[in-house]
Amino acid sequence: MLTLPFSVPEAALTDGETRRLSRLTREAGGIWLRAADGQPEGWPAATGSAAIALPVAETPVFAPHRTRPALHLTTGENRGFRLPDAVPDPSRWSAAILWAADAPALALLAVRPERGGNPLHLSDTEEGLVFRDDDGTASATLPRGQGPWRLTVLACADGRLTLGQDGGQASAQGLRVPPGAAHLLVGHRSLRRGMRKTLGAGRIAGVWLWPGLDILSDAEAAALRDALDGFRQWEV
Repeated sequence: MLTLPFSVPEAALTDGETRRLSRLTREAGGIWLRAADGQPEGWPAATGSAAIALPVAETPVFAPHRTRPALHLTTGENRGFRLPDAVPDPSRWSAAILWAADAPALALLAVRPERGGNPLHLSDTEEGLVFRDDDGTASATLPRGQGPWRLTVLACADGRLTLGQDGGQASAQGLRVPPGAAHLLVGHRSLRRGMRKTLGAGRIAGVWLWPGLDILSDAEAAALRDALDGFRQWEV
């Protein structure tokens, strides 16, 4: 370990990890949605992509929460976003979400095939953090976690779902994924105002998406894994 003969401001270290993660995400063809860039009419990607997530139903709200900007979700209301056709191949992708909640936030993130099919979704529930498909063929669960903010990573590859948080991982096999592109849904799991029982009061500060890449296991994602871990150490 390198020891410096002088102190380095924490902000400088944090900024370095953030820039590194942003650069590697961009190079991998990924997308980073930062709440600091979000607007009610659209949420542009921060990684040089032209992608813009669009509101789905009720007007989204961005406001500070625990020292950082965040998308504020409301129980029973769909204030989430949709990033159309963000996942060209829903059989292989990974994502991460920086979120906070006191009570279970319910729907946090989903990948929903353009033509229906078998959506995948991440939910914060009383029983724990659950990453599963609608058909019930694969489901991975971890404890909800602690701390003011939580960084959760999920991956789908080779018929397997993997969920990671706080150094732990859970996986499930047997996933069936229909062909065709899929939308990324943030803060909800349905493209309509319905399913209000799945909508909680979480806060989302950032979402990353890496299409075609399993960030938790692919060898070519090693640098990206390290950058995300560095971000977690300094930002979460």
